[in-house]
Amino acid sequence: VEIGDRAGQGRLHAVLGSALQSLGRHEEAEEHIRQSVVIAEEIKDLAGKARVLGVYGSLLSALKRPKEAREKLEQSIDVCQQIGDVAGEGRVNGILGTVLQSCKLYGESVTKQTRALYLAREVGDMSSMAKANFRLAMLSVLLDRPLQFDDLPDTQTTMTAEQLCQTSLDLFGQLRAELDPRNTDMRMSILEQEGCSSHLMQVILANQQRYMDAFLVADRSRAQTLVGEVGQMGSSGASRPVPMDATLDVEPGGGGTAATF
Repeated sequence: VEIGDRAGQGRLHAVLGSALQSLGRHEEAEEHIRQSVVIAEEIKDLAGKARVLGVYGSLLSALKRPKEAREKLEQSIDVCQQIGDVAGEGRVNGILGTVLQSCKLYGESVTKQTRALYLAREVGDMSSMAKANFRLAMLSVLLDRPLQFDDLPDTQTTMTAEQLCQTSLDLFGQLRAELDPRNTDMRMSILEQEGCSSHLMQVILANQQRYMDAFLVADRSRAQTLVGEVGQMGSSGASRPVPMDATLDVEPGGGGTAATF
């Protein structure tokens, strides 16, 4: 980065912050991300500010500081709206929904995840659509009731947790089918996320005492993972473990927490 290149410095702080966060070094990450926000404000880089505020909110959530996380994420949404970043606004709404869920504010979380789904549809972001359906399915389980979607176009007015989770699985399957087979890292990432949806579906079916159906979902998920790992080994010589048993502590009507992505 050249001396005096504030935009470059801001990007560098953001990259370092994200890298440190991925390593679990959250306190160090926070300082770099905070510096990136300061620089974005200084040079009036609204797109960069919106993006880094979203990262900052995610980091604060990981640090168990949900009130601050909510504040940063809401600021990010405001900036996304100012600059017309529909995709970014949708993604940040999804993150904010998970923060609200962690605080057991399930009603508010449903509102944010529904907004995330609506915006993802608007821009054709299939990955975000799949994630939003997964998160809404989880909220349906936690609330122990179907969810209402009166203002969501081309959607049933009421959807059960099973219907939402199946939609998520279908979307992840479509993403896999359309992906370049050579892009093994992305394929494994999709399989990991699909594995979370599969595990939630097993919970939903088991709660209905449909144990054979739950077993079949688990069996199909393991088979897909095995195919993905074989492809990964064929291209890189090594496989990466997929957390098919991601922790989804979900009890109907309870206050369980859930692994999100």
